[in-house]
Amino acid sequence: MPPDLNIELRVATNADIPALHRLIETSVRVLQRHDYTPEQIEGALGTVLGLDTQLVADGTYFIAEARSACARHLAGCGGWSKRKTLFGSDHADVREPELLDPKTDAAKIRAFFVHPDFVRRGIGTKILEACESAARSAGFSRFEMGATLTGVPLYLARGYQSVPIAITVEGANILTRNLIIFGQGAIRCHPFVLREMSAARNPDRKQGVDEFDKALFGHIGFTISNAARSLVMALTLARFEKVPDAGPTRRYYQHIERFSASFAFATDVAMLTLGGYLKKKESISARLGDALSSMYLASMVLKHHEDQGSPAEDLPIVEWSCRELLYQAQEQLHGVLRNFPVRSMAWLMRRLIFPRGLTYFAPGDRLGREVAGLVQNVGAARDRLASGIYNEAGAGNPLGALERALGLSAAAEASEKKLRVSGVKMKLITALDLPGQIEQGLKLGIISAAEAQALRDYDSQVMEIINVDEFASEELACGIRSAAAAG
Repeated sequence: MPPDLNIELRVATNADIPALHRLIETSVRVLQRHDYTPEQIEGALGTVLGLDTQLVADGTYFIAEARSACARHLAGCGGWSKRKTLFGSDHADVREPELLDPKTDAAKIRAFFVHPDFVRRGIGTKILEACESAARSAGFSRFEMGATLTGVPLYLARGYQSVPIAITVEGANILTRNLIIFGQGAIRCHPFVLREMSAARNPDRKQGVDEFDKALFGHIGFTISNAARSLVMALTLARFEKVPDAGPTRRYYQHIERFSASFAFATDVAMLTLGGYLKKKESISARLGDALSSMYLASMVLKHHEDQGSPAEDLPIVEWSCRELLYQAQEQLHGVLRNFPVRSMAWLMRRLIFPRGLTYFAPGDRLGREVAGLVQNVGAARDRLASGIYNEAGAGNPLGALERALGLSAAAEASEKKLRVSGVKMKLITALDLPGQIEQGLKLGIISAAEAQALRDYDSQVMEIINVDEFASEELACGIRSAAAAG
């Protein structure tokens, strides 16, 4: 940087917009690469991270120019806003252009970016001071912003405090299920509900009534279609439903299709009969959310199996997972019908969703043992299942310790069986603990020294995993005496 370089601030104009776009892209790609992945950066550019030209139009966006004797450079930018929008570019999903009230609201500090060639020069601080001063002149006394990880140190150094992300209704399990998974999805993903709500809010009453009637009759037709599909697939166990897979997982695709139709029908009936009251019936909507989650997870299992190349060795895991998830979907729909407040509609739904009763069963114990064998024994199936999990051996890594114990279990199983069959059952070994049984079995010649050592290593690893804090009886007695003396 030339020695005669100085930094000057000015208000951005429309003529600066192309240069600001270039500066922001360069700043984000270079300076934020240590805090975010390339995929996160590219996904955020132009939406979450970018220029909001409303700030330029409002005259609240500043440019920092680095000037020398023979040139000037765009060194940084940033601004403040008198509008509700907290962050994001012109193309962000959420924009709130309404004006803030300086008496009650906090001005928004917005879109700070510095060129990589001019970092650590106090440019961010200069722009922040200018923003605060301009906002105070407009009557604001408080400021807030949504900051990236890269920008946090600047704001903390200037006296701002980070606000913890509060977990309100979304944090409670049942409310997450009924408001987030089901409630928002039922509105946003439904082909007619959002159109009905938009029509009801239409200020043009005649047009709104026409649009609402059209959407409502479409909704009713959609419900009847789902009812027919649900009944037919329930009666035929979805055997004739066309699905993309003709292999051993074909039936699970068909079952997901069957429960999807039943779920859609039950959801439509609930919304049409209960209306806004469905929001208050939290257990009903939560069960519908659970049914949706189970079907979604079953779909993920099938997709993951296909992405892995559909290995035949993994089929027991796929079967157990899909059976368990689809059984849960069935039980949640059953719970909806048992507790549906409009009993006549519950009776009708049961006849159309479960005309043959509850026909889907949870995975059996034999299948569970197959899955346990694949998980316990070293092999390609377990490697695929544990892909992406940090299970390297090392201090403080319980998954690494579990992986080592599973590896030792294969060698220890045969030796442990010898002790049990030839020693304990024959009443030659009387010890109750494994270390004692190992010593007695070694003396009796039931196991070799190598087998004894393998068993000791296995037992030591298992105890390391399952051990919890313990206290000697003397320690507890001392504590009791001390408490009594203090009393």
